[in-house]
Amino acid sequence: MVGLSYTRSRRSFLFSYLFAIFISIVLFYLYTMEIFSGFVIYLLSFPVFYLILEPEYQIMSSRYFLKDESVEGEFGILIKKRIIIPWKLVSRVSMRKDILGRILNYGDIVISTIGQDKSDLVMRGLKNPEKILNEIEERVGSSKIIF
Repeated sequence: MVGLSYTRSRRSFLFSYLFAIFISIVLFYLYTMEIFSGFVIYLLSFPVFYLILEPEYQIMSSRYFLKDESVEGEFGILIKKRIIIPWKLVSRVSMRKDILGRILNYGDIVISTIGQDKSDLVMRGLKNPEKILNEIEERVGSSKIIF
């Protein structure tokens, strides 16, 4: 197997999208009731654009790869940052899910390396994290040499 590619799921941004819809409804109500001028409504609509565009940027700018020799994280659009962790250096793999993540089946996977106090790679907002965690555990287990 050459490698698998993963990106963040839109499910992990559900609150952001719902909040943007709520603010849009409130702004539409304020506009129809003529409580504020059109210019003020226009200015107040910028958070709606942020709540929609920021998650889309996060989805486009983060990619994760499970390759035969390593796990990789690639971040950024104009300026790329890449983290490569060989399977032999992985010391711990864990998964985090909040309540909404359990309901909508998304979560984070944390990959720590040998000799590091903090985790080196956090794969955020992945759909079906249990499946990905099992794949990572298989690759880590097959890369370890037993004497």
